Amino acid sequence: MKRIITKLKWLFSILTILFFSNSFGQTEYGIQLQDETIEIPENIETFQWGQMPESSRINNGYIGWVQFFETPVQDIQNSFRANELELIEYIPNKTYLFYFPNSTSIEFLKNSGVRSIVPVDGQYKLSPNLKNGIIGDWASEGDNILVTLQFHKYVSVDYVINDLARKQISVKQQYKGSNNIDLSIPNNCLEDLSNLPYVKWVEVLVAPSIKDDTRGRSLHRSSNLDTQTGAGRNYTGAGIGVMVRDDGIVGPHIDFQGRIDNSMASGTGQTHGDGVGGIMAGAGNLDPSMRGMAAGSNVFVVNYASNFLDSATQTYINNGDVQITNSSYSNGCNDGYTTITQTVDTQTRDIPTLLHVFSAGNSNNNNCGYGAGDQWGNITGGHKQGKM
Repeated sequence: MKRIITKLKWLFSILTILFFSNSFGQTEYGIQLQDETIEIPENIETFQWGQMPESSRINNGYIGWVQFFETPVQDIQNSFRANELELIEYIPNKTYLFYFPNSTSIEFLKNSGVRSIVPVDGQYKLSPNLKNGIIGDWASEGDNILVTLQFHKYVSVDYVINDLARKQISVKQQYKGSNNIDLSIPNNCLEDLSNLPYVKWVEVLVAPSIKDDTRGRSLHRSSNLDTQTGAGRNYTGAGIGVMVRDDGIVGPHIDFQGRIDNSMASGTGQTHGDGVGGIMAGAGNLDPSMRGMAAGSNVFVVNYASNFLDSATQTYINNGDVQITNSSYSNGCNDGYTTITQTVDTQTRDIPTLLHVFSAGNSNNNNCGYGAGDQWGNITGGHKQGKM
């Protein structure tokens, strides 16, 4: 009897392994999004554009997910561009968010290795916190919640704002030259909002900023780059523009004399920005032990804005005055990849001479939800999470 039971257990174990092996095999074309695997059905043989819902139609074309049998080679990508078919963003696995004109040939897509075309359901345009109802006090306004909406470039910001107004959704803030706008919305309209064709993404408004500050020239090893000796390295940052994005006007102080521009900053009496500015670029004239990391650099001061879309920051980085920015602020522990992160990544990609620098944060004793433990998984803020 024991032998029979043992054999049955062994057989059950084998069947279980085969079952899970087959299950994983079925996810060959599953896409990974927000910790969820979504199975994309193969439909290219029967697909017609008329199958796409109204929520996918925008500006004489369609928005959706297109999946290939294999990741398209460069020749295929070039032929898509030549036919004005846009692969907007890559989504693992073998899948892209697309915009195709409504005249796009299905036969052309078949011949290009397309496996499937599906609309994007509104639930996949919402951040996990929104879907799970995790709304901080800062993002509550009476019965409304404050969110950041990112819209597709195929419509104008005026069109979006007017359409939202017709739906009685008020705009709290719009940003020049950006596809991000902050809204105040009833919490029962998320489904309708996310299914609007021009909506690309919606997330909870960024959390209030928290100041970070850790001093230490030798800690950062900059003392080895600026040895202040005739035979050593003397990399002082001369000719380089650095930006202090902090709590207002820095100085006046002898350590910045002749190298600082406060013209786009406001507010005095704060000390965090002075400390950060000193760490970055103080000359050490008053106290040589307080010499900064780049003691010869030109310092440009602006007030910190978490979304990086403020006119002062954009002016300095776009006109070439500034090559390095510093933001010693956090947006809370592990805010994930947000619209702010995307803005920072886009600026870094579009301006090859630009380097954004961030503080690590003051959360060494917190796990922050990364799962790496309280000594490692504690980089704070969504804007620091970008991967280039």
